This record gives sequence, structure tokens and C-alpha cells, in this order.
Amino acid sequence: TSSESMIRNSVAIVTGGGRGIGRAIAESLLVRQARRVIVADLNEATGGQAVQELNETHGSGRCHFVRCSVTDRAELRRVFQKAIELDGRVDIVANNAGVANEADPDLTIDVNVKGVIYGSQMAVEFMSKQSGGHGGVVINTASAAGLFTSAYVPAYTASKHAVVGWTGSMGSEPHLSTHGVRFNCLCPAFIKTDMVMDSFKPGNQSTLMSDKLKKKMAENQALIPMSLLTDQFVRLVEDPQQFNGYAVSILPPDEVQYIDKSMKSSV
Repeated sequence: TSSESMIRNSVAIVTGGGRGIGRAIAESLLVRQARRVIVADLNEATGGQAVQELNETHGSGRCHFVRCSVTDRAELRRVFQKAIELDGRVDIVANNAGVANEADPDLTIDVNVKGVIYGSQMAVEFMSKQSGGHGGVVINTASAAGLFTSAYVPAYTASKHAVVGWTGSMGSEPHLSTHGVRFNCLCPAFIKTDMVMDSFKPGNQSTLMSDKLKKKMAENQALIPMSLLTDQFVRLVEDPQQFNGYAVSILPPDEVQYIDKSMKSSV
């Protein structure tokens, strides 16, 4: 297949697809003529509304909602089974669900690390050429905090470093030749999403910032445009170079860097 057609007619799963980055990814897939996008989200209200609006814009039935906590393997499996039931295949998986919550490190690790690992393992199970799949691409949403450190979100930073490490490891041989599934991750700085904006609110527990610092940050924060991120998502899926094991750093105003995180030597 030509690179142009990787998204066209594909079947995609996007976790955390109800709002923010996930919703933007779902939209970018539909715009590029994906056959079906399954939006998995814990929040039935925002997820259901997102799917309704996406279907109104892009054609009825092309987007499908499944309520899912990515920390629950059985619920996650149902998302993949829904894709098989509807279209008989899965081609693209965006493990995007994430939380920022320094007050609850367990939740942060469960969603940001385990959720990505479970979603990746299931993607391999359902897409592997060894088990009758067609291969495919997994794109994990990490963060610039997966490449740098931050005094104010240490647990979040640890969780996103884990996503980068997992992605680079899965994006190494012999995984690709065995299963035909590529792995890459997106590492954006701040984007104007509800999650980011909420974290700057006084009293919010998602960071260790003082309210005074939050106010200052909110006023001075350089944000990257969502379109810059979705463009990189599309490139990671469709580029003829067939990126595998890459982390894509996206920093304001529009600084994009492709970093090869795959294992280089065979041990």
C-alpha cells in the first residue's frame, strides 16, 4: 500500500478520545478518510458528545463510542472486540488517555503507564501478523515531560518517561519483524486543552505549583497549536520512512524534533 493510503479506510482506536488531544487525533483520522474511529473514554458524557459531533461532521456511524477505563484490561479488550465486530480489523491505535494528578501517584501510574502498556499489548495481540492481523501502528501520547524533568509534576514526569521508554523498547527489533506493528510516541509541551488549563486553576491538585506560580505560568505559558501535534501524528502513521521507536518532541512555538529511541545493538 502507498503511504498516502495508510489512514484512508483504516480502522482506528483512540483512548481518551472524548476531549483534548484524543479528540483532535480522532478528528484528524476522520478528515483523512479513516473508515472507522472508535473513541474510548472513561467519561460517557464528553465521549458520547464528541462522537455525536464527529459523526454529524464526518458522516453517520464512522465514529463509535465505547466507555472504557484503560486501567481495566477487560474493558480495554471490549474496545478492540468492538472494532473487530464492526470492521474485522484494527490498523491504528492511539494510546492517549492520560491524567495529571500529583496528589494521586497511583492513579497517575495506573492510567499513564499501565494503560499505555495494556493498550499496546492488546494492539499487538489484535494486529499481529502472527495471529491473522495486518500489522499496524501504535502511537502513544507521552509528553515533553517524558524527555525533560519538572519539579512541579514529578510523578507525571516519571510516568511519561516510562511511556517513552516503553515505546522505544517496543519500537525495536525483533518486535516489528515478528508482529508487523510499529510503535512511536508524541512528546508535546503545553497545548491548550481542558486538562492543561484546569491545572493552572487555584487549588487544583494536579501539580505541585503554588497558586501564585500557577497564575504566573498561566499568564506566560507558551502553548503549541494542536494542528502541529496532529500533523506529527499523521506523519508518524503515514511517512514512507516507516518511523519505528521514535519520540517526537514538540515545543513552542513550533519546534519539532524526531528522536530515535529504539534499541540499536542486539544483545
